[in-house]
Amino acid sequence: MEQGPTEDFLIEQSRKARAPVPKAIQDAPELWPGSRFYYDAFLKLSSCRVNGMGMGRIPWTPCVDFASRHRLPGEEADILWAIIVEMDDAYMKAANKEKKPVKDR
Repeated sequence: MEQGPTEDFLIEQSRKARAPVPKAIQDAPELWPGSRFYYDAFLKLSSCRVNGMGMGRIPWTPCVDFASRHRLPGEEADILWAIIVEMDDAYMKAANKEKKPVKDR
């Protein structure tokens, strides 16, 4: 999540400098075939977050609508929701980690 857009650049720079590839890239998880569908679903469903006092979680109803639009049978729709919840938890944890604490005045 942190260096995704610049990963190729970082790998190339490491090779040019004959330095090891950053540990976060070395330890990146290997995605299973078909994972792209869930990642794209997560990106699209992220636009449905309710934002008020802070960033909200992805609601269940847009996920149901997404599953219906893609004609996923009930069990696959449930799997989609379970995966979206896990991805959203990781995303929210990373987003909250980036927030800097407010200092007392």
